[in-house]
Amino acid sequence: MIGIIGAMEEEVTILKNKLTQLSEISVAHVKFYTGILKDREVVITQSALEKLMLQFLRHY
Repeated sequence: MIGIIGAMEEEVTILKNKLTQLSEISVAHVKFYTGILKDREVVITQSALEKLMLQFLRHY
């Protein structure tokens, strides 16, 4: 299995839309998407850094 961590939501969405046999798993409020991408099993998630920066920018 290959793990992919996307920096931005847009990246994760693009990859997620290319998955076959898509399933979503939530662990500790983090979403993981599993499926098949180009004949390989993958798991995709989004880095928490972007979410943290968005919260920071909203505060200031």
